[in-house]
Amino acid sequence: MKRRAPKIFVCYAHEDGEVFLHARDEEFDQRSQTNVGTVTAKGNGFIPELWTSLRDGCNSETRMFWDMQVPGGSEWEKWIRAKARSCNVCLILVTPGLAGSVHVALHELPIIRQLHRENRMVVIPIYLGAIDWNRASHLSWLLNLQVLPDSTRPLDITSNQQLAKVRNGITSCLNQWSASSLQLLLGWFKRPWVRPTALIIASIVVGAVSAWLLACPAARTTPRPPNPQTQSPNPNAKPQIELVSLPPFSSTGGSETEGQITGTVSGTDPSSCNVVVYAKTNMWWVQPVTESVIPIDPDGKWRASIHLGQQYAALLVNAGYRPLSPLQEIPSVGGPVLAVQVK
Repeated sequence: MKRRAPKIFVCYAHEDGEVFLHARDEEFDQRSQTNVGTVTAKGNGFIPELWTSLRDGCNSETRMFWDMQVPGGSEWEKWIRAKARSCNVCLILVTPGLAGSVHVALHELPIIRQLHRENRMVVIPIYLGAIDWNRASHLSWLLNLQVLPDSTRPLDITSNQQLAKVRNGITSCLNQWSASSLQLLLGWFKRPWVRPTALIIASIVVGAVSAWLLACPAARTTPRPPNPQTQSPNPNAKPQIELVSLPPFSSTGGSETEGQITGTVSGTDPSSCNVVVYAKTNMWWVQPVTESVIPIDPDGKWRASIHLGQQYAALLVNAGYRPLSPLQEIPSVGGPVLAVQVK
């Protein structure tokens, strides 16, 4: 039986590319606030050297993709999206550059998070450059995962123990994908005591269900009412967004002020939408940075750290919507804007 080969997608800020892909350069280390320019004396960058160290212990068909592999003449953004969707493992290289990358926030993280929610991708964050997790609200969901080496401090490239922890954590994940689930199930089923026990249990279940159906004819003809908690969103329901908690109001606002905003959405599939938040000072400004979009949890809740303003507005928008900023007036409902609330 053929074993599955993991496909690995590497998500990182394009501005960190020189650090991650080439030999160490102190200027680049300073610019990206990382210390991972080179892993060995070979002069390779972090990504190629990591791939070399992982490849020896992986399935020979395992592949790793990053943006420097885009073929000449290809549509760069289209290639990145296609490769991300084709992979089942994602390494997210967390740095200040990633936290501030509008492209990653808009075009890569939403796809990765959606695949993770659907259990189609394992996400492994690797903490390489110090960031303020509280301010990087679009990355806060990564704290629910096992961050390598851990989420309290970035990887120390001089520590063989930390490097080994990163490699072992990734290898363990890849080995789980390499084994065929069906192959493991069949191996377990071949144990001498499992097969007769399973047949006995199956016979009991089938007999009990058959007896119940014979005794209760109505059960065969009367459908059960749908459970509202498990139903898909009503296609006729009107999308709504609600601001639940607001940061303090400020007449001046500015980048030095900050607060937490939370809310909920309903009447739509959270995985197909995002939230855009504006704060008003002299004009309406997208929060927390230009072109930011905020992902929605499966239960419809969302949250973000934003700068303060005189008023706050939240827009429920289709995935792929690119907000404009600054604005004189908040967009009204229509087209990709599904719902608006201003307070």
